[in-house]
Amino acid sequence: MNRVVVFQTWGIGDMIMITPMLHAIKEVSPTSYVNVIAGNTGAAAVVRHSDLCSETEIWNFNDLPVWRVIWNFISLRKKKYDIAILATGLSIKFSWALRLLSGIKIILGDCDHSTIFPYTDCIDRLDRRHRVEKNIAIANLYFRGLSVGKLHIESSFEGQRIAIELWRKMGFEGKRVLCLHPGGDSNGSLVKRPPIGLCKELIDSLFSEFVDAEIVVILGPSESELFREFSGIHERLSILRDLPFEALPAIVSMMKVVIAGDSGIGHIAAAMQTPVVTLAGPTLMEQTKPYGGHCRVVQARSALPCSPCYGTINYKNCPYQQKCLSTIAIVDVVRVVHELLQLSE
Repeated sequence: MNRVVVFQTWGIGDMIMITPMLHAIKEVSPTSYVNVIAGNTGAAAVVRHSDLCSETEIWNFNDLPVWRVIWNFISLRKKKYDIAILATGLSIKFSWALRLLSGIKIILGDCDHSTIFPYTDCIDRLDRRHRVEKNIAIANLYFRGLSVGKLHIESSFEGQRIAIELWRKMGFEGKRVLCLHPGGDSNGSLVKRPPIGLCKELIDSLFSEFVDAEIVVILGPSESELFREFSGIHERLSILRDLPFEALPAIVSMMKVVIAGDSGIGHIAAAMQTPVVTLAGPTLMEQTKPYGGHCRVVQARSALPCSPCYGTINYKNCPYQQKCLSTIAIVDVVRVVHELLQLSE
């Protein structure tokens, strides 16, 4: 039996993007003991209580003192793991800590190939494939013969009960409901948030185009200040905020189409087979977009020399007022929503 520890310490979307790899490992090595180490409770909830892993741990590096981080890596020795898999894009610091402190002999990840050490083996970090496929490629360095499995997010019976009750209470049964998520990442970053003006203009256009539709704006805990921006702007617009995470997958699955920036909700929609439109600008969408044939990306028509800026000094410090997002054509978004509705209905 292989003992495997998998590190994915970014957000919910990134955790969802490793679930096909976890599926594939379970298919070829069903007796493997797999521990998934997440960076926050939301990401851990994606796989906790699922059959994709044997346990989950939360290592929030933003909150842990240095001595505790070191101790966490040393504590891995007691569990005698055979293999450590670092999901694509994680810092090389993880591999150094594992090599020096954990006693794990096989360490897999992605690197720039100027030197493989401290990895045992790695794929090219500059590989431009989607992260779902890159994570599979990393695991394939040891397990061999893996193919892309399905996306997954855990949807509990209690979460489904909450969602059904809420749906009924809001009077949405039998109605065409569209979802808009105007937020960014779970840390409240503004970088990936679609501009408020763009969102409001989009809402007006959607109501004009789909006269029978209801629109739900979903706001997470880090987006509560946006409530007043959308409250009361249309009689067919509802706002859901601070929804229990366990109910979010079920709620998203009830939507006809989800429209969001590059955020976790788009990946939740992808995992729940809900059509999703991603409003993209600063990030590497060819690698991080929601995965699947029911997912679409809309970007500004005119290519900007600074976009995508992920990994540059402009990311998180945009000097151009989010032009890559603010210049997205509303008509393009509405057209793609039309296309997805025709496919799903």
